[in-house]
Amino acid sequence: MKIQDEIKKLSDKERVIVAILAGWTILHFILLLISDGSTKYFWPFDKDPGIKTDYDFSEFAIYGLVPWIVFLIFWFLKKTDTDTK
Repeated sequence: MKIQDEIKKLSDKERVIVAILAGWTILHFILLLISDGSTKYFWPFDKDPGIKTDYDFSEFAIYGLVPWIVFLIFWFLKKTDTDTK
C-alpha cells in the first residue's frame, strides 16, 4: 500500500479534512514539546489551567491522535462500503 495511491483515492472534501487534521496534530505536537508534562491534571480541566504546566502525552493522544483514528475508521468503513457496491 503506497501512501501516494491512497491520497489519490481521497475526495476533495477528505483532502481538506486531512490537511486540517495535519495542522491540528502539528499544533498539539508543538504544545507537547513546549510543556513540562505534568500528569496531575488533564488540560484544561484544572483550577488554574496552563499549557506549560498541565499538557502532557495524554492530552496529545486525546486531542491530536484520536481525531485521526476517527477519520481513519470512517474512511475505511466508507471504502469497504463502496467496494461492495
